[in-house]
Amino acid sequence: RMAGLLDDLVDFARGRSGQQLPVAVEPVPDLANALSTVVEEMQEAHPHQAIDAQIDIPGVVHCDVVRMQQLLSNLLANAVAYGDSRQAIQVVARTDQGTATLCVTNQGNAIAPELMGKLFDPYWRADSAAAGASLGLGLHICTQIAKAHPGTLQVQSSPDTGTCFTVVWPVTSRAPLPGHTPR
Repeated sequence: RMAGLLDDLVDFARGRSGQQLPVAVEPVPDLANALSTVVEEMQEAHPHQAIDAQIDIPGVVHCDVVRMQQLLSNLLANAVAYGDSRQAIQVVARTDQGTATLCVTNQGNAIAPELMGKLFDPYWRADSAAAGASLGLGLHICTQIAKAHPGTLQVQSSPDTGTCFTVVWPVTSRAPLPGHTPR
């Protein structure tokens, strides 16, 4: 956990100094296995929290596999910290029509609408005891990872459907998302 906090601080410091988050986007022939490994590790670390994963990513996806694992790990850690531990966390990953999508959904209290705009801000944390072990950089870094691919990270939250973080990025390094202009 300490190494993860230090990595988050280094990544944040790079961003503050104007440097882009370093990513090594390359063809990854088995992203499904890499993401499944993260789910298994999180399940081992939190044996009383059910995590249901549906990972269907056949073929090659262009991404930085280590960064995508970091992104999934951060999203799962948030789901464990803020979700209802009596209900399973859902992880869905798939490819479709030139894009890859990764969704992490947890049940529990919905995020208040007035807080939605702050979620991705650095050092911002929900006023919760579960946030005590975090610096409030995880979601900010997830946003930077998504942008570097070039993709998006969005959140939807309601009492009925839970809280869902969704990352979408092009499967190939040459295919920008509709309406997304890479830098």
